[in-house]
Amino acid sequence: KARIGDRWGVIDHQGRSVLPVRYEEIGESNRAGIAVKLDGRWGIIDSRGRMRVPAQFEAARPFSGSVVAFAEGGLWGFADRNGRTVVAPRYSQISGNTVTIGKLNGYVDDNGREILQTVHGGVSEFAVGVLLVSDGKRWQFVDKKDGSTIVEHRLAESVSRDEHGLSDAKFVVGGGESRQVKWGYIDDRGRIVIEPRFDAAGAFDDGRAWVTVDGKCGYIDRSGRELTPLRYSHCEWFGSGTLVGEERPYSDPAHTRIIPGVGAG
Repeated sequence: KARIGDRWGVIDHQGRSVLPVRYEEIGESNRAGIAVKLDGRWGIIDSRGRMRVPAQFEAARPFSGSVVAFAEGGLWGFADRNGRTVVAPRYSQISGNTVTIGKLNGYVDDNGREILQTVHGGVSEFAVGVLLVSDGKRWQFVDKKDGSTIVEHRLAESVSRDEHGLSDAKFVVGGGESRQVKWGYIDDRGRIVIEPRFDAAGAFDDGRAWVTVDGKCGYIDRSGRELTPLRYSHCEWFGSGTLVGEERPYSDPAHTRIIPGVGAG
């Protein structure tokens, strides 16, 4: 950005003008445009400075190629490229495609149409085409296209997708006095691939993951098959092999063992 007096513009790294110094403020930008303020109101311009959505809003931010997010009276809605309201302001916040009313969240498509109503405690993008939705007790994996539920689980906490395709997840198993928390693995659609039976579990690396049962650890492959007995006191990756501590604390080198290339691939 470049500033002269109380006006802003944009220059490149060689000092050449990209946007003229004429805007009161320059806000968020993405592929859909750049938010700018003129005469006290916000609109959207393209990367060449051409006005794409009139500067007529209390606040605005580029959203997609077809609609812009705008605010009036402290609430957010969506307008088309001509500045006409598509969704009247009703949201307290819009973050990405997640919309919020109070403490409840929903999800909209790139046209501002609600895929999920704002009745959920948490909504996040899990994988391509899949949302992870929580009501505080149960977690749903939802198809982003139509909001339909793919699968539902009782989880102890949220899940972060693992880039290797299988994500470790913390499940609530049983109820009442028999209630337990166990780790298992799910795929990119949220479906269970390895049943939750471990007390702790790590991410897969080169087709292997460490798991723990009753204080002892070992390694499994992507099908859940044990590659080593679950009898070690410490497990971690070490170069191209696997370093495991046996009956004594890991700090005692006399009781460590390297298993090269266990289960690789």
